[in-house]
Amino acid sequence: MDGTYVQKVARLAGNLIVNPLYLPRYLRYLPVKGAQPLDVGLPWYSFSAIDLLARHVTSNSVVFEWGGGGSTLFWARRARQVICVESSDTWADRLETVLDNLGVSNVTVLRHYFDPQSKESFKESEYLNCIDDYSADVVVIDGYEESVQLRPLCFYKAESKARSGLTIVLDDSWRYSTVRNKNCANRQVICKSVGPCRYGVTTTDLFFIE
Repeated sequence: MDGTYVQKVARLAGNLIVNPLYLPRYLRYLPVKGAQPLDVGLPWYSFSAIDLLARHVTSNSVVFEWGGGGSTLFWARRARQVICVESSDTWADRLETVLDNLGVSNVTVLRHYFDPQSKESFKESEYLNCIDDYSADVVVIDGYEESVQLRPLCFYKAESKARSGLTIVLDDSWRYSTVRNKNCANRQVICKSVGPCRYGVTTTDLFFIE
C-alpha cells in the first residue's frame, strides 16, 4: 500500500497487534526466506481474505481467475473446476509444470495476450472476453497490469455477468477506489491484513452478489 517507509512499518505493526494470529504465518512466508505464492500454494491476497474464501468456496464451485499462481493451487484444492487466464507464455508454462507435477487435473490454463498499455484494445481482447464462455461461482481479478489500470475493466465485465451467488474477488483493491465506490454488490467485505510472501499490509475486496 502507498505511504512512506515509516507509515508502512507503522501500518504493519498496527495490523499485527490487532490480528496477532497472522504473525506466525506472516513470519513463515516472508519473501526473505525465498517463499513465493506458487511455491507454497497460497494466493497473494491478504490472510483475512484467504481465510474467508477458504470457508466460502465449496467442492462444487467453479472459479474463474484473471491471473494465476499460488491462487490457482489454492482454488484447485477446494473447487470443482478452475479456469485461469494468463497473458504470459513463460508464466503459463511454469504454472502448468507445477500443476502437472502435483497431478492437478481440474485446472484449465488459457493463454491470451493483450496490450497492457491500451484500454481500448484490452476491451476487445480475448483475455477479457473469454469469461463469456464460462459460468463461474467465483471470479478473481488479479491479473497483470502496468501503468494503465485494467482490473476495473475486468471487474465490470464480471459484474455484467452477475447472478445470484456470484462472488468477485479484487486483489490489491486499495488501488481501485472507483470499483469500491461503484458496484452492484449486495455485500462488500474489505479484507485488510498482512499476507503470504509480502512484507506489508494489503487489501483484497470481496463482492457478494446475493
